[in-house]
Amino acid sequence: MNSDELFSKVNLRSFSSIDARNEIVENCTSLKNGCVKILSFAEKYNFGRIEANGFLSFVKIVAKFDELLCNDARRRSLKTEQIVLITRCLRSLLDIIDEFKEQMDNECEQCSDNNLHAANSDIAFRGFTSTQYSMKELSVIFSSVGPFWLAASSQDFVNTLLLAEPFLNLSLPKALLAIHSKKSRGIRFAKSSINAHTISLLDLTDKRIYRLYVRFLYQNTSVRSITKHIQVDTLFKIAENNVLKKVEHSERKKVIRVRYIRNNCEQTPEHLLLHFHGGCFIGCNPDGHEVYLKDWAQKLRTVPILAVDYAKTAFPGGLQDVLDVYLWLITSRYAVESELGFYPKRIILSGDSAGANLALALTLILNDLRKIDTSFDIKFPQGIVCIYGVFKVIPVMSPSRILAAIDPILYQSLNLTIIAAYSGIVDCTQKQILSQSKKNKPWFRESDETVRKTMKTITDVLKHPYASPLFYQFFSDISNIPLCLVSTHYCPLLDDSVEMAKVWKGPVYLDVFDGLAHGFLQTIPKSQEAKLANDKGSRGGGGDRKSFGDRGNRPSFGRGKSPRGGGGGKFGKSPRGGGGRGGFGGGKKVIIEPHQRLPGVFIARGKEDALVTKNLVPGDSVYGEKRMSVEDENGKIEYRVWNPFRSKLGAAILGGIENIYMQPGSMVLYLGAASGTTVSHVSDIVGPEGRVYAVEFSHRSGRDLLAVAQKRSNVVPIIEDARHPHKYRMVMSMVDTVFSDVAQPDQARIVALNAHHYLKVGGHVVMSIKANCIDSTAPAEAVFASEVKKLQQEKIKPLEQVTLEPYERDHAVVVGAYRVN
Repeated sequence: MNSDELFSKVNLRSFSSIDARNEIVENCTSLKNGCVKILSFAEKYNFGRIEANGFLSFVKIVAKFDELLCNDARRRSLKTEQIVLITRCLRSLLDIIDEFKEQMDNECEQCSDNNLHAANSDIAFRGFTSTQYSMKELSVIFSSVGPFWLAASSQDFVNTLLLAEPFLNLSLPKALLAIHSKKSRGIRFAKSSINAHTISLLDLTDKRIYRLYVRFLYQNTSVRSITKHIQVDTLFKIAENNVLKKVEHSERKKVIRVRYIRNNCEQTPEHLLLHFHGGCFIGCNPDGHEVYLKDWAQKLRTVPILAVDYAKTAFPGGLQDVLDVYLWLITSRYAVESELGFYPKRIILSGDSAGANLALALTLILNDLRKIDTSFDIKFPQGIVCIYGVFKVIPVMSPSRILAAIDPILYQSLNLTIIAAYSGIVDCTQKQILSQSKKNKPWFRESDETVRKTMKTITDVLKHPYASPLFYQFFSDISNIPLCLVSTHYCPLLDDSVEMAKVWKGPVYLDVFDGLAHGFLQTIPKSQEAKLANDKGSRGGGGDRKSFGDRGNRPSFGRGKSPRGGGGGKFGKSPRGGGGRGGFGGGKKVIIEPHQRLPGVFIARGKEDALVTKNLVPGDSVYGEKRMSVEDENGKIEYRVWNPFRSKLGAAILGGIENIYMQPGSMVLYLGAASGTTVSHVSDIVGPEGRVYAVEFSHRSGRDLLAVAQKRSNVVPIIEDARHPHKYRMVMSMVDTVFSDVAQPDQARIVALNAHHYLKVGGHVVMSIKANCIDSTAPAEAVFASEVKKLQQEKIKPLEQVTLEPYERDHAVVVGAYRVN
């Protein structure tokens, strides 16, 4: 994105009041200049090639506000005074960011690090407390446009929270009154956020109705979960001053509740995923997180999940439970086999939010135990997955934490309440905190002197690396353990993940998603964006099939990329151009190169290599993909990034497939077109001289497909069952290639039927096979071999087969030639 274009297309004449118009112009000008300044230095705070930090997140939010103002329909729904308040709020955040950057520069004169957390307590105090009096601005954002920087599905989730919060904190009559209009809901939620009453929302996932909903979602799957109470020994205790002490035998026994989630399959597991749920250290339990844990179990197939219901007490109560369970797993073989039905050869740690902190802190403790007691045989985890984790649990400020001032999930007041509870200076349980905050003024609303003293007390307690792992000094001791970090551009804890990626000495993978809020895992049933992020998390950040439990010859959490910060790729001269849409590198040079083997497919070389196709409809995105424009002798040409996580064909190309038999001018029959994601790229490849006959059975997906076809003249949408190819014979011609992604048990028969009807002799078949859809009980390789044999019986000669790891688990693409000698 080019920051110089911010607010250049806004129709200022639409604002009737001259005073309001002048203030909007002044604020927008300041925001534009501020973003230009931020983009001039923000890159140096990135981790490797991943363009993500709190500075850039602020620019993204301003860009989203610019889009909102340029959207006439949405802008007309806002009153002028509401727009004024939003611009004031954003400008106030910019002022804090400017002050924060100045403080960081002063600190960096004494050190060479580009650290995103400012150590100075004054900037932390200003950042945390300045947002306590923004009731008007916050209520306007929540009541009018909502968190406009988030994807639509995330905004829907926030709207659900606005409806739910009054019923958790008020009597029924008052709650009904509070939700009667959008404005009243926004004002109520803003007030609750400022007073930290939104902590009650942690109760939502513990409600019985929510658990029934999760059970309903997975009722037709083979995933089962049960509660177990395991008896563990406290072998080492985190004592006063956080020193590890060996415990006498008489003090050891205690019982810890866990949830055991497993996919029913005949194969005996060898690995275990040990998960620690989020919940601000003081709330929730594993049951409320099964909405994504069961999905993980389904995808991991032979890797069960043990989710620990750790103590919701002040530090180090929960961490002690986590340590006890892990030591039980590695020291009590017979007890573990009795409880789980197997003994794990390898253990992978995972956690979200506060749970990510516990997972990482546990690894640090194990490293220290190895030094304290050399006779104790420590089996370290195979890897760690941390999703939107917090790694400095103290009142320090960072650019992303500044943005908590407008965050609907982790507002500043909630963050301050949590760290005070975790430090033990206030009552720790969620109910006690809520009750106390309603009766008394919260500690962060006291006098400035009192607040500063309390912040110092909290820091003294929680600056230990077991509470705030970023303070740890011996990461080089555990450099053989891979770490996967997943966050979002709008998470207030983004900078924690970026900083952890920088200090981790072993293989590390950082993935940052757009449009999602903190806690997005809870939204996967309703959010496609959250689903994609969840899929990557369950693969260990997009790692290969063996990423949970196999070292191999490369980092377990790799994606064919460099283990430090992404990039890489095997793409093999030409026009140069500007940075792509959707990123903040406007002006960065990219080179577009034709793919060495596949006509119509290109490689974009820049900060990150990417697979791209030449956009048949310049200016149009089909599924939110990035676009980039380059200049050559014929003028400006636009290309679209091809996301391999959204396209089996794209994944096959990156997997090294020799030929897809689609090129400019080709006639392609596409079976299983869905919403048109991959169809649009095939449309780009075959160009205006070619044609794509896109067959889709689902009428819901068909509506999206029709929308794609309306803009692409070479796409012929066919809303029909591919099992009956004669039904669409009137619109068909003979084709060069049949591509199939129907994911049905009889897929080979469907492909053969269509080939017999419409494929030219000597034409080609490209078939994407999802093993689970054909036979979920057989090994994937056996399913692939069986499907190839079926194709051979239909006079389709197999030419090539590639698996789609790491983009899709248990998938392969088979290429064959039709009726050749």
